[in-house]
Amino acid sequence: MFLPTDKLGPMALRTYIFLLLSANKDGESWPEVATIAEYMGASTRQIQRGLAELEDKHLVAKVKLSQKHKTRYFLMPYGVFAAEQTEE
Repeated sequence: MFLPTDKLGPMALRTYIFLLLSANKDGESWPEVATIAEYMGASTRQIQRGLAELEDKHLVAKVKLSQKHKTRYFLMPYGVFAAEQTEE
């Protein structure tokens, strides 16, 4: 199955690809929002909205491990997204 790009906004798709390319072998990525924004030539608010959309679609799980650590993003298996779309 392919990622349904027609179901994602353009910023969410670009952000997902950035996280995918920067993730480790466990699907874990922890770039700062400002880093993603700078790399993509976007505002931090645009990236935050893209991340929120990815969370809403269950393509990314956002985890704050502690106050001292950065927020980590976990890429979710595509099947979770596909199953949710068939239920709608």
